[in-house]
Formats: sequence, structure tokens, C-alpha cells
Amino acid sequence: MRPIAALPRRRSKAPDTDVFATSNYHLLADGPIMYSAPDTAWLQLARTRVLVAVYSPNKKLNAATVATELLPILNAQKAYLGGKLPVKEYAFLVTLSDNRQMTRYGALEHSYSSFYYLPESMPAKELATSIRDVASHEFFHIITPLNIHSEEIGSFDYIRPKMSAHLWLYEGLTEYAAHHAQICAGLISEKTYLDRMVQKATVAKKQFNDTLPFTELSLGALDKYKEQYGNVYQKGALIGMCLDIQLRHLSNGRYGTQQLMKDLSKKYGKHRSFRDDDLFSDIGKLTYPEIENFLRTYVAGARALPLDSIVRLAGLRYRPTDTVQQAEVAFTVGFSRVGSSDTLQISTMANATKLAKRIGLQKADQLLQFNGAAFSTKTFGSLFQEYAASAKAGDKVSWTVRRKNKDTGEWQVQTLETTIVEEATVAPTLKPLPNATAVQQAVYRQWLQR
Repeated sequence: MRPIAALPRRRSKAPDTDVFATSNYHLLADGPIMYSAPDTAWLQLARTRVLVAVYSPNKKLNAATVATELLPILNAQKAYLGGKLPVKEYAFLVTLSDNRQMTRYGALEHSYSSFYYLPESMPAKELATSIRDVASHEFFHIITPLNIHSEEIGSFDYIRPKMSAHLWLYEGLTEYAAHHAQICAGLISEKTYLDRMVQKATVAKKQFNDTLPFTELSLGALDKYKEQYGNVYQKGALIGMCLDIQLRHLSNGRYGTQQLMKDLSKKYGKHRSFRDDDLFSDIGKLTYPEIENFLRTYVAGARALPLDSIVRLAGLRYRPTDTVQQAEVAFTVGFSRVGSSDTLQISTMANATKLAKRIGLQKADQLLQFNGAAFSTKTFGSLFQEYAASAKAGDKVSWTVRRKNKDTGEWQVQTLETTIVEEATVAPTLKPLPNATAVQQAVYRQWLQR
């Protein structure tokens, strides 16, 4: 066994003792240590060394696989930040659990590392992809709050914690950059990127208080508004998108949020905090009065983001409800485990789609196969991922289920089949304007670096 950590380690006189040195408690709290059998890989990004360390109880995943998944996104983020990173070393610490009773998983970011706790039951490829997707956000925290933070963060009080008013910057702009870097590097398509932004707009309006001032949400994120915290990854990212488009429009494409973050890092930095009340005016001085006005109106104010008017600057049109013809590929049924087995059953049909009803799925059906492949707690993620990526109108889709006969009480196996069809549905859309001007088209190209 050996420790993997972002903190300095020195030899101890005792052969079974490791000593970690830190100058203060803040650094200790910010430097997680993982003890495990060694499974590591190193990546070199310009002058930055990146450690990938994995603990998998049953050897379902290894560090080399995770490193392979991480490399493209890390290179994209390096390019996004101008070809170099503001840290010399960084660590991804991954711990998998084979405890089937565990239901809560996630990730935590730190200044020089991020920690991931995930179920080992997921397929290795899906696990590595999941880590990559989360890491694309967590890694960008080397900018905020490491190099851009308020006094509340820079001198954090662990006894009487006080939140900053600017989660839109720490989490929202970080989430925006995590996706924007991928489209700029060509790792995802324009349609995928725009669909992600539409999804965030939909979730922000349906699941959260869309008119709660973001600064108030931030200040009350630990208590009063903790149920609204998830909106930092939805509306927070949309705030970043709106800022980026406006900045490129005002600067004729020369300046965006990438440059803004660099300028804020230069103005403040790791050892200099900003005052919460000064940030909007400081950004206005670095950029344009219109940007300060936007922040005060839509981030500190109670007005919903004017998404349609802002995306029109880039030749797009946003409609929260639009009638579109699209293939119905989702089922949207609830699953639960059958006892302690790996078999899944339908627990609810409350939100079932027309496709799920047309094929004949019913509550309590035990799901054995999906499109001819074994369906279980171990395979459902990869099967659905593959299906969602390729399903289209005209395709056949099938389920093999075990269903109890209502008359005899006997369990019977049967196969249900249907064809995916296109249907008129009402959905939010983000589409190019048919008559976009040359100026609008230029902003679009500069924004997405096409």
C-alpha cells in the first residue's frame, strides 16, 4: 500500500509511517490523501505533470484507461487556456466502491487535485467516460477559485463559514468553460453543444427558481437556498454563455470569457482576493459598461436571462417551446433492482413516453434483454448509451421481459417489439436564424472558433 497525495511527503524513521508536511490547515483540507495499492499513470501537459491514481477493489478499472480518456479533454483545456496551465502538478484521485448498498456518489474539486467516488458495477468504459465528463469541469477549478476568488474564499473560516456572492463565477463559468472548450477543440459537434445549452435552460426553468438573484443564491447556498444549489451548473453556465457572446459582439470577436478569466487572474491571483462588492465594477472596467450592467441586472437582479435576444447576436434563435418533428427514442420509465439480484424491473410508468406505451411495457416487468442484449444493473448504462447515440426513426426496438400472468400468477417470458417513428413534439430549440447577417455569422464563428 502507498499514499497518493498532492501534499509533500517525507521519509519517516519508522518504516511503516509516512509523514505529510503542510504549512497550514487550509492546505491540509485542500490536499486529499488516498491510500491504496499503487495503480497510477502520469500525463505531461506542457510544463504540468498530471497524476491519475485509481483504486478499484476488483480491478474493474485501471489508471491507464482513465488517463487515455482524460488526455483529449485535458489537451483541449490546455489549448483553451492559451497553451499552458497555472499549476505545475495536478492529481486525479479515483476510488471505486463495490458496496451495492451505496447510492450516493460524486466528485470534489481541490486546488491541485480532484477526488472521484463512483460505483465499480458500471462498465469500465462507461466509468472512464463518466470520470472524463466530470473531470472536464473539476479540472477548470485551477482557474476559479485557485487564481480568482473573493475574500470569503481566500480567508475561508472553517468555524463560521461565509459564502461569497459569486458562485456564478466559481461554478457557473467553470461549467460553461468545460463544455465550451470541447466544442472549440472539435471534441463534440455544434449540435451536441447547442443541445447541452438548451437542456441547461430547460432544467433551470423547470427545476429551479429562475428569478432568484444568483448573488442571493450564492450567499444562501449553505442553508436558505441549498435546494437551489444545482442551478449553478444550469443557469450558471448560461450566464457564462451570455457573457461570452456579448463580449465577442462588443469586441468584434477579439475578446471573450477566455480572455476575461486570464485578465482577472492577472489582476488578482492565488494570493490576492477580490472584494465581493467590487467584482462587477472591476469586470466593467476590464471590459465594457454593458457587461457590468448585464451582471447587475441578470446576476444580482431578479430578472430571467434574456436568452433569445443574446443568442441572436450570434445568429441563433432560442424558443423555450417549439413544435418539432423528431424521433421518439426515449422510454422514461423508472427502474428498481429485483431484491439483491442484478435484474432490473419497471418501478413506475408515470412519465413513460409514447414509445414505452406503444411497445407495451408495464409496471413490474422484469427486464431481461434490450435489443437482444442482456440487460442488468451491470449493462444498462452502456446499452442505453449506445442506443441513444445511434437510434433513429425506422429502427426496430425490442425488450424481452418476464411478466406475471394476472390470471394464473405464473411468470412468463415474452418479447415486445415496435418501430421508432417521428412525431411532432413540443420542445425547446436553439437554431440558426435563416436570415442571419454577416455580423451575426461572424460572432457565431468567433464564439465557437469554427
